[in-house]
Amino acid sequence: MLYRLGALLLYAFFFVFTFLWYGHIRYQDGYKAAYAESAQKNARVHTQRAVVTTKIVTKYVPEIRTVYVQGATIIKRIPIYVTKKDNSACRTNVGFVRLWNAANTGLQLPATASSLDEETSPIILSEIAAEHTREATICRANEKQLEGLQAWVAAQYKVTLSNSK
Repeated sequence: MLYRLGALLLYAFFFVFTFLWYGHIRYQDGYKAAYAESAQKNARVHTQRAVVTTKIVTKYVPEIRTVYVQGATIIKRIPIYVTKKDNSACRTNVGFVRLWNAANTGLQLPATASSLDEETSPIILSEIAAEHTREATICRANEKQLEGLQAWVAAQYKVTLSNSK
């Protein structure tokens, strides 16, 4: 009787062990297949995102460079459009300079103008034109960068949506 009970327990153990082992192997096969599929999908998405990034960079980096070249060209031409005669004829007061600097830095102006604001500033018209050109160039370059970033985000989103199915 003890022999039969031991044999029955051994058969039961063998059956349970075999069932668990088989289930483990089947589970591992399914896990490996799902992992391989996921890795393949991730590689495809990564490749598509890299293509999108390359397209956006290829389009917008030259545009940004063009903006800086245009700005440098305009700065070189300032003496043609703003002559020495124009510089001497145009009076720039300290109030204008304070206003310009406050607008560019975001600082608050005093509530009232002072008598110093009426005095002539040593800044000449051509310097104002050059500074405005530099600032406008940076603004336009930032605009192009932002357009590129928005296009990149939209394209990345499309890639994500197309691969989320």
